Amino acid sequence: MRDELVMLGQRPEVSVLIAGGGINGAGLMRELALQGVDVLLVDKADFSAGCSAASTRVIHGGLRYLENAEIRLVREAVGERNLLLRNAPHYARPLPTTIPIFSWASGILPAVRRFLGSKTKPGDRGALLIKAGLSMYDRVAGARSPLPKHHFRSRSSALALRPALNH
Repeated sequence: MRDELVMLGQRPEVSVLIAGGGINGAGLMRELALQGVDVLLVDKADFSAGCSAASTRVIHGGLRYLENAEIRLVREAVGERNLLLRNAPHYARPLPTTIPIFSWASGILPAVRRFLGSKTKPGDRGALLIKAGLSMYDRVAGARSPLPKHHFRSRSSALALRPALNH
């Protein structure tokens, strides 16, 4: 830290000063530095100290935004996730996920109401609803997504793969 302060004292002018070393500040610094811009990032604590302390370390692609018809947010989250998977495969990797489903048609009416803007709380989500949501998500993610498209497994196949599922 002392060396950095000495360097800053010798040459205090920078083109861009970024206050805050969270994900946005760090990402902005990276982008500017890649473009050759003279940039200084300062933070009151260690970089990413506030956001990494309680981090789940999960980089989601915005699937949860579909339920509120926030397609722009889904598209943005998918784009950022895909960039991260391509630019930093040593830090981010796909995590196979299993969603247990216990009915075929549950939750359709509340989901339609929420999609249309109602404040209805989400209920159980059945296979038809989950299939529709994941299909929409795959479409928004696009053909160039580094992740495979979703697929459904039979109950016996899912239990063979993940025996601890509630059955």
